Amino acid sequence: MLGAHFESEIREQPDVWRAIAASDKAQTLAHAIRERDVVLLGSGSSLFMAQLGALALRRRGIRAHALAATEAPLDNVAYRNAAVIACSQSGRSGDLLEALDLLQPKDLIAISNTADSELGRRANLTIDLGAGPEVAVPANKSVTETAAILLWAAGLMAGTHSRSAESLTETAEDVRSWLDGPGVEAVHEAAQRIARRRSVVIVAAGYGIPLPTNSR
Repeated sequence: MLGAHFESEIREQPDVWRAIAASDKAQTLAHAIRERDVVLLGSGSSLFMAQLGALALRRRGIRAHALAATEAPLDNVAYRNAAVIACSQSGRSGDLLEALDLLQPKDLIAISNTADSELGRRANLTIDLGAGPEVAVPANKSVTETAAILLWAAGLMAGTHSRSAESLTETAEDVRSWLDGPGVEAVHEAAQRIARRRSVVIVAAGYGIPLPTNSR
C-alpha cells in the first residue's frame, strides 16, 4: 500500500508545480533573504533540500551553509544569531525545533507543508508549501516543491531568467506526459531489479549531488 500511495503522490506532482508557478512563493522567499550569510536547516528529506538550496545560493554569491538539525547540538556556535531558513514537511520535528533553540536565529524563515505548526508559529515568515497530504512514508511532493522554490528564489536573487513560471509549467507538463506514457514501465522494471540488490551506488553531479543521499 505504501508503494501505491507513493506512486499516487508522485503523479500529483505536476499539479503541485503548476500551483507554485501561479504563486509568488519564490518571489516572497527571494525578497525575504536580506542577509549575505544564511543557514539552511533541515532533517531527513528536508536536509537534502537545505543542501540543494545552500548550493544554489552560494552560486549567487550568498554565503549559505546547510546544517543537519541533528548536528546542531555539536555544531552551533558559528551559526548562532544567524538568518535561518528552516525546511520541514511537518514543522513539528523535535530535532529541528531543538536546533532552533540552540541557534537562536535573528531572522527565521520557515518552508513547510504545515504552516500551522510550532515551526510556523516561531518563524518571522512562513512559506506554506500547500502540497496537500502525504500518506507515503517518504515525503515527495513537499520535497520537490521545496526544491523548486529554493532554486527559483536563488535565480531571482541573481537576476537570471532561466527559471520562471513558464519553465516550471512546461516541466510539469513534460513530467505529466512522461508519467502517462510507456516510458514509465522501464522505471518499474528497474525498481524491481534494484529491490533485489543489497547495495546501490548512485552517481550524480551539480545540483544532483544532494539528492541521491536521500535514496539510501
